[in-house]
Amino acid sequence: MKKLLLTSLCALGVHRFAAWWNRNRVIILCYHGITENANRYPGRNVGQDVYRDNFAEHLGYLQRHYGIISLDEYVAACRARKPLPPYTVVVTFDDGFLNFATVAAPLLSKRGVPSTVFVITDTLKASENGTHKGSAALSDDERFLSWKEVSELEQNQLVKIGSHTCSHPHLFSISADEVARELSESRIAIKNQLQSEGIAFAYPYGGFTASLAEQARAEGYHCALTIEGGPNDIDSDLYSLRRNVISHEDQGLLFAARVSCLTWWLSKLQDKLKAGGRSLTALFNAEPSPIVRLLNDVPSKEDTSRG
Repeated sequence: MKKLLLTSLCALGVHRFAAWWNRNRVIILCYHGITENANRYPGRNVGQDVYRDNFAEHLGYLQRHYGIISLDEYVAACRARKPLPPYTVVVTFDDGFLNFATVAAPLLSKRGVPSTVFVITDTLKASENGTHKGSAALSDDERFLSWKEVSELEQNQLVKIGSHTCSHPHLFSISADEVARELSESRIAIKNQLQSEGIAFAYPYGGFTASLAEQARAEGYHCALTIEGGPNDIDSDLYSLRRNVISHEDQGLLFAARVSCLTWWLSKLQDKLKAGGRSLTALFNAEPSPIVRLLNDVPSKEDTSRG
């Protein structure tokens, strides 16, 4: 039902209203794998793997309607209290799958799009040694980048490598000492291997607390990112930045809804309605429909297009 509702709202142009409303905020996108495999890798949540052609369409849409900047540029603007242009987006990737290098990176490089890849440092070492999962015959969707590959990626200056811990644990399920090791050793490994400064951190599974955020700050990370949806602004806490996770279902208008944060709005509304014993269906079927009142205020396409 939610997918149908989103498509209907976007067909009516509500995503343009959401984009305009959030125009002075920064939208950070979170991808995982970009695949050329028609069946996608079945060993993990298939929703995390976006098909190459769909990803290419995503980049085209973003460049038509948004300005894409690096995560470092956004963090620098926040620290300097410098406003960014309207309709600004940041692109990130979690986990460091090999298909970032073989599928995503060529598309990003061709379009001049910057990105940050959050890697699991234990997998880099295993890939370097040829020991990850004990096989070199796995597909690029299953394998992870190596230190050599991430070093080569960073050399084009459009890719920045961030930390996703050493082993990608649920940080809530391990001891304080283990959390400290996961944050510290992964940052140090990236700094030493890549001679990198200003390293960003992404919480495994997106889970974080105020205490974890403070640990990331104290460890010396540049910033830290969650997978809580929604936009960011110049006043956002740099150690609990929001990201909008992109799945294989985010195509066409559904991708536009995700980037505009219309999807996030509806999720928040749905949570509030559930708490009150109501539903989205009942809300939008009400007379007079709130959506009709909203559409009366939707700016024109010319008003909501970037630049």
